[in-house]
Amino acid sequence: MRHALWIMTRGFAQVAPVAINTWQLAHEKYLGAFVCGFLISLIWWQNASSSGKSRDWRDGPWYAFGAACGTIAGLAVTRWWYV
Repeated sequence: MRHALWIMTRGFAQVAPVAINTWQLAHEKYLGAFVCGFLISLIWWQNASSSGKSRDWRDGPWYAFGAACGTIAGLAVTRWWYV
């Protein structure tokens, strides 16, 4: 039961920020989208690294920062495309 709860918590922690970020992206909230993009990717990095593959934990924030920048770039390009 404890293991199932841990797995469920990890899934929740990954998907809840995605739902939040979907709203932020739809409403062009750049700062919130950046922060959530970072958080989503940092959580993903942690979840993926706990699957048995060896990764340096210090690389996670850099990966997440790149993803957060990609979130903002995607939002800016989409806004430019449709406006």
